[in-house]
Amino acid sequence: MQYAIEKGVNTLEMDVSVTKDNVLVLSHNPHLLPEICLNPEGLPAAEIPIRSLTLKQLKKFDCGSLQNPRFPKQVTVPGTPPPTLREVLQLGEILSKGKIHYNIETKIAQDWDPALTPTPEQFAALINKEITSAGVGRRTIIQSFDTRTLTALKKMGSNVRTALLVGARNNDVDQKKLIGEAQRIGADILSPEWHLVTPSLVKAAHAVGVAVIPWTINHREAMHKVIAANVDGMISDDVDLMMEVAREKFHLGQETCRQE
Repeated sequence: MQYAIEKGVNTLEMDVSVTKDNVLVLSHNPHLLPEICLNPEGLPAAEIPIRSLTLKQLKKFDCGSLQNPRFPKQVTVPGTPPPTLREVLQLGEILSKGKIHYNIETKIAQDWDPALTPTPEQFAALINKEITSAGVGRRTIIQSFDTRTLTALKKMGSNVRTALLVGARNNDVDQKKLIGEAQRIGADILSPEWHLVTPSLVKAAHAVGVAVIPWTINHREAMHKVIAANVDGMISDDVDLMMEVAREKFHLGQETCRQE
């Protein structure tokens, strides 16, 4: 996250899980994975649900020493445990002087499992409390594949924007239905997997006031494709490539850059 801010992105994208003692922590998966985390004994961690660990227990795991095999350019940071959302918000506010935006995914599935997450309503309440406390509500997007946390946020009167995530499995769903579902739940943004983006989808979404921010784009050609479709931003794991492409297209490109 620090590297992304230093490179000039305007939004940090992150996934959040919840510990046993209801602390929001960053993790792409609801489990600690042996491929990227070491246990307190320095051995590959068992696949442990984050929800089964207190924050104190979780902080004993090292998820910075092992390079994620999916990202060969990753630079390891040995001894790093999963950060809390609060720690990341504090870092972002200090480094960006209160200018950075946040895009936070609630890691929860339609087949809700109490062993992995709190209820959608509890999850939404925890998120809302944290971002309200940090004073970043107006610079935050909450995104999810599961609409329940998004609708819960709207019902509690949160001032955050919400984004409906849509995966490739929805290829058989027509554009009207995708946009209609975003409208139905009051989402401000439709966030489809980048393969689903077409100029007609973006135009139709814009016509009803819904922004389009696709995920996760790690190749130059794909970035050019979605930019040509007039998307409102893009999510990428490769901050260097994203900033390079954005600057090629927009000279500075800050307003179109989002980083995971």
